[in-house]
This record gives sequence, structure tokens and C-alpha cells, in this order.
Amino acid sequence: MNAYIKKRRERLRFFQGEKIISLRKCAVPTFTYTDFDCYVTQTFFIIKTERVDQKYLTAMLNFRLIAFWLRHRGKMQGLQYQVDKEPLLNIPLVDTDDKTVKQRIIQHVDDLLQLYPRLESAMFAERTNIANNILYLEREINTLVYQLYGLTDEEIAIVDGT
Repeated sequence: MNAYIKKRRERLRFFQGEKIISLRKCAVPTFTYTDFDCYVTQTFFIIKTERVDQKYLTAMLNFRLIAFWLRHRGKMQGLQYQVDKEPLLNIPLVDTDDKTVKQRIIQHVDDLLQLYPRLESAMFAERTNIANNILYLEREINTLVYQLYGLTDEEIAIVDGT
């Protein structure tokens, strides 16, 4: 097989299967888990790894502390975050051996993946219910991750801006 075809297949593999996608320049860093083939422009950053569960990693990257860390230690262009490889590789991510905590986080991500698509098409009353469930799950994830990082109440208040 010639080198061009081999390289092209490798590049295409990057867009297939499980991955995390993020806008490179954004007001708030947002990382989206996808498990279907999708091809995106260079406006987006794609994360693929086999070292950490992708759903767990998605939750960790969307955690408020990571946005706080990227604002102060990552790249910024004015008020826009610049989500690139170097800052992402330097994020002090915590991985846990506690399978119960990890599974709860992954389950919350699964639940969010079910709720977000329903939010757009829901009637007003149901939309409020779905939005409240989303907020609840996001708070639960943040609480679990704060515990993993061992943050004090004072540190949490700084990260949350309260």
C-alpha cells in the first residue's frame, strides 16, 4: 500500500468512532462526546485516546475547574479561550481508581447525552423539566470531580466565582 493511502486512512480513522470535539476558539470551553463518524474542519479540535474512558474525560474537561485552569494557564485571545493541544496536554487531570465514582460520572454523561437532544424538541413544560435535570446532573458531576481533586470549600468558591 502506498504511503499516501496509508496516511489518508489514518487521518480518516481520526474522525471515526468515539471522540471528543471542541471549538478551538470559544467564549466557554465546551467538550462534546460523539460516538459516530463525523468530519469537522480545523475550527474544531478532536481528542481521541485509549488511555482514559472518553465519557469520563468529557466530564472532566467540561468541569468548571478546567475552564478556570484554561483561563489562567492556557491560551487566551482576548476574552476567547484558545483550546489547542499544548494547553490540553498540560491540564492536571485526575483519574481515579474508584470504579464507583468513575461509573457514576460516566452514567451522568450518558444521561446528559440522552437529555440534550430532547431539550430542543420538547414542549415548554417538558423543556423546563429537562433543563432542570441537566442542571442537576452537571452539579452532580461537578461535586464528584471537586471531591476527586480534594478542593476545599474556599477553593470551590474561587472556581465557581462566588
